[in-house]
Amino acid sequence: MPLHPSIDLSYLFVPATRLDRIDKARGSGAHAVIVDLEDAISVDTKIEARHALQRMLRPTHPVIVRINGVGTPWFDDDLSLCRHDGVAAVMLPKAEDAADLQMVHAVCGRPVIALVETARGVSNVTADARAPGVMRLAF
Repeated sequence: MPLHPSIDLSYLFVPATRLDRIDKARGSGAHAVIVDLEDAISVDTKIEARHALQRMLRPTHPVIVRINGVGTPWFDDDLSLCRHDGVAAVMLPKAEDAADLQMVHAVCGRPVIALVETARGVSNVTADARAPGVMRLAF
């Protein structure tokens, strides 16, 4: 799914435990579907959800993936998943550090959406927006 250059984008989140909803989300008129591995997924199902997402990823129907944050036990494996051609972009939650955003882009080779959710993220928003690979900020 090519990401539209307009700032008037609508994103529709689908939990990675409900991948059956992706096709419906695509048909909704939203510009992009974000498959959520973070907040929508309980701690005890995160690994299973990631494996399920990996099995359904298709380069012909790419999605954005909201990964778990830097420093979580799931971060490294989420990054590995996002190298897949079926991933159009990566959403990094609690984006606070331009170096982290640049690293996500370098590892995955995908555009990054910085999800700013903390006071530190807001105070670093200019540097984060300028980080290589960052295509968009989300609040």
